[in-house]
Amino acid sequence: MESGRSSPTWEGPPPVLNFPAIIPISEQDLANLPKVTFDQSLLRVAENGIEIPLCLAGPMLVLQAKHNEQVSSTPMRSFLEEIAGVETSSPGLAGRGSAIRKMSTWLLYQCETLDQCKNALKPTPPLVLFEIIVEIIRRLEPVPFYVTLRTCRVMEKVNFLNPNDPFDPTDAELCQETPAMFWSDVEGNANPTQIEYKKLCETQVQNTFITSTRLGVLNIVNCLFFKDLYLTRSYLMRNIVRFLIINLIALVRKYCFYLCSEFPLLMTPLYIIHEAQLKPFQIRSVLNNVAKAFGPLIFRLDVRWRNHIIRTHDLMDSDNLEREVAAMARILTESIMRNILCTNSDYAWMPGRPMSAIIYHTSSNCPDECICRFLPDYIGNDMLATEVT
Repeated sequence: MESGRSSPTWEGPPPVLNFPAIIPISEQDLANLPKVTFDQSLLRVAENGIEIPLCLAGPMLVLQAKHNEQVSSTPMRSFLEEIAGVETSSPGLAGRGSAIRKMSTWLLYQCETLDQCKNALKPTPPLVLFEIIVEIIRRLEPVPFYVTLRTCRVMEKVNFLNPNDPFDPTDAELCQETPAMFWSDVEGNANPTQIEYKKLCETQVQNTFITSTRLGVLNIVNCLFFKDLYLTRSYLMRNIVRFLIINLIALVRKYCFYLCSEFPLLMTPLYIIHEAQLKPFQIRSVLNNVAKAFGPLIFRLDVRWRNHIIRTHDLMDSDNLEREVAAMARILTESIMRNILCTNSDYAWMPGRPMSAIIYHTSSNCPDECICRFLPDYIGNDMLATEVT
């Protein structure tokens, strides 16, 4: 009290205090957190290399180890088949959501060493580890990877799960029809026979036209995202995006490898695409679930894309304008994530590589007879020698 006067009393109903359900994490917050150093692959811990915040690196390392144990067990298991219920909205306070939020907060503000993190997470099931990583990424502000308008427009057309032309945007109907059209046997059974597996494998892998077309589109996709990543000024944020995408590709690839172990394929950039055709029901489901969980949290679409959508879909007079645009944005970010997983191109996201090092070639007579001849139309010659650090 000052001058003998007491504090004024509150008159009226109790005040309502609105605290944020989730405390956002800024780039500066991440910069101040403990780090784990990785080699260029962003999969292995190293003494010198790329630093990733411990709150993400620790759970991902434990998750990779636990997933390796799952897929190599008999019978094979994988948490990737269980993540259909993981939402990008905040988990509820009841049940597992509360535990996930508490562990996420501990990782962000109390955990100090990798050993401490591993010991704390050792009893945690893989699915919960996955949800913890989703929860931490959800808190990042802004959404880390800005996707330019040009990339958005191209990715509206790309669908690597199309069995023929990856530049055919007929995603919904075709993906739903594909299992019945292409993968059932003569009697209409859902599971193909071994002979059909082998025949399909030979047809898809040996079809030069389909392979060249896919590799050509894959080059375009990788180079567009390489270029967009170059526009992300924050070195730390670029590496966090790289770390997430490389590790998600590694998880899906490991799942495919063990799921389709009876029909081994060469480990090429088209590996996951080919495996998704061998066992479409399981692998498409996994790709979709991972894309739904991470796509909207990693990719932030160019603001000009919103205006493009409103204009081309005649939404200006719509009563639900924001809802419809948000729904389309979610569909596109999920599609971007799914197609990036399909590329099996973790090499394209490793730091310190020039764009020329991530381009796949199909002919020594380059570019006249090589698929890389299409790249200047999408990327521009000035970007082909660019290196992102």
